[in-house]
Amino acid sequence: MRQCDNCGKDMIEWSVHKGMELCPECYDLVVNGVVKEWPLCPECGDELTPEVRKDVETGEIRILFWCEGAGDDHFSFEISTGLTNEDVANLEEGKPMRKEVSIELLKRIPDPYEDE
Repeated sequence: MRQCDNCGKDMIEWSVHKGMELCPECYDLVVNGVVKEWPLCPECGDELTPEVRKDVETGEIRILFWCEGAGDDHFSFEISTGLTNEDVANLEEGKPMRKEVSIELLKRIPDPYEDE
């Protein structure tokens, strides 16, 4: 089995960059400067689950995050991107598009039981 030249873990799939065989995570990190880590729930510390939605009325692309952790806490928020499918179709490489982004906290209820 091949091993990633960056992190050393066994790879089923890989990409080559400048002669290095990299796992998908290391490829994103080395080439794009991106680390694949999900945001964490501030109540329980578990990863938040994302879902991309399109507003039926406005066509705006929205991203919802919520916690599916083991506790009884509730936490969710939504990012309104300001983008529509038309905006995405009109993107041009090297030309930034500026849109107003807003974030709305939908629900935040701490776990009623605390570890002692």
